[in-house]
Amino acid sequence: MLGVRVFQNLVVARRRIRQGEILTKDHVRLQRCELKSLTTEALSDLREVVGREARHDIQPFALITRRMLRAPRVVRRGALVRLVAESPLMRITARGVAQQDGAVGQWIPVVNVDSRKVVYGRVRDAETVEVSF
Repeated sequence: MLGVRVFQNLVVARRRIRQGEILTKDHVRLQRCELKSLTTEALSDLREVVGREARHDIQPFALITRRMLRAPRVVRRGALVRLVAESPLMRITARGVAQQDGAVGQWIPVVNVDSRKVVYGRVRDAETVEVSF
């Protein structure tokens, strides 16, 4: 009887990675692994892992999957941010307080400091949240 085994280089944890850690090349390595099924969620490219944040603790030698990672949070709940609403003809800014953590591109609620109203905006960077009007 003939058996076929398929191997691929996959990303594995070098050591324990704690929830919230931003992964670097020191956290992970490529390891030749046998694929047990044709579909796998394990990642095979270090570029897809480095710079991402661990959603939960990851044990040493564990295969790294997309579900284990998220974009790093750049805005923290309670942080003072600049609210920006822009159109081709004008730009309006206000101060706000983030109501939850947020990653670049993520929509979060922010309290406008002046009006005390909650608005929703997209995180642009660590200090800026874009709102539409």
